[in-house]
Amino acid sequence: MEGLQKEEMIYYSIGFVHDSKLMDEFEDYTPNLIQYISLKTLKERTISHAADFVKLGVEKQRELLATKDKEKKKLVENYLCSMFDIIKSIVSEAKIPKYFILLIDGIIEDDKERIAYLVNIQKHSKSKEDIIDILKHYLVSPQNDDFVAKDVAAHILAQILTAQKEMKGIEEEMKSFLSFLLNAPGKQISSLGFSGAMMYLLKVHEIMQFFIKSDGLHLIRTLLRKERDDKQTCYNLLTCLWIISFKPYTHRNFEDRENEFLESIIKILQLHGNEKIVRIILYIFKNLCSSEKCIEYMLDCDLDREVNKLLNRHWVDPEIQKYLSELEKVLNENYKVLNSYEKFKKQLSDGLLKLSLIHISEPTRPLYISYAVFCLKKKKNNIN
Repeated sequence: MEGLQKEEMIYYSIGFVHDSKLMDEFEDYTPNLIQYISLKTLKERTISHAADFVKLGVEKQRELLATKDKEKKKLVENYLCSMFDIIKSIVSEAKIPKYFILLIDGIIEDDKERIAYLVNIQKHSKSKEDIIDILKHYLVSPQNDDFVAKDVAAHILAQILTAQKEMKGIEEEMKSFLSFLLNAPGKQISSLGFSGAMMYLLKVHEIMQFFIKSDGLHLIRTLLRKERDDKQTCYNLLTCLWIISFKPYTHRNFEDRENEFLESIIKILQLHGNEKIVRIILYIFKNLCSSEKCIEYMLDCDLDREVNKLLNRHWVDPEIQKYLSELEKVLNENYKVLNSYEKFKKQLSDGLLKLSLIHISEPTRPLYISYAVFCLKKKKNNIN
């Protein structure tokens, strides 16, 4: 196979988006597969199929992937099966399976019709390749310590599982994968890889419930603090929270001030003011505005001030301005209600305020009368 060109399909993998160094690593790379025929690791047909697809070039590859012809669809599946066979069979040279992991991710490119090829291969896994098993083995393989490659493998696996969510037995596969992910950040995959896979899995309601029961929100809370400076990881984690926030029963997790979700979100809003992150944060707040406790919490975190600052900026996306104006209106309306005796009464009952004695007078009249002065002290919320 000839060296990679800039327009080749492999470069559409998320791996190249997240790690710019990969471009240098694979720019002139040619997988040497011939040697594995003599070693009886691979069949000649497997190598031939993989090489044939790469030689087509991007335009013909795209044309082939979009085909409606049944025979050509089978050919695409054969190409993909050969790539998974290479990933499964070659363990002595990490760069070769990594190349094909990136290539497969670039081929499917988050496209439902292309993912359908992988789903169909998995449906016929007895006669073809069990690609779920291959990807799972790749993720836990002790010979593979490359986080980028494992992140991409997790990205592919999450898409395949989510696309098969209606199939019998797939829910248990998804839960198994989720359990792996919850213990994987920093060990098997990066925080970026974890959050990228979770964005797919959380779209399945049963998996979201399992995630919450498994204390997955605690991990997201931890990663929001730890990865605060990484824009893409922050965006992925915020997207996870946005998906979760659609379900009203999850709002209690955002209302709980010990979780500090709103403080963390507002801190990220202050750190990263780019449209992509601001938009997803506004989506979260829009969902949470159905909760009075969340609105009160937002006001206590001075979100109204941040919104006012953002309203003075120019936004390319008019939707951001719209959501900012809507959020400002909600916060202002509730500020008027909460800025009253009822607010302090409620905060006292919730334990957010405490009475503090500051002065007792000497008798000031002929009668033995003195007075006491109390103040309300607010328990401070740190956004750090």
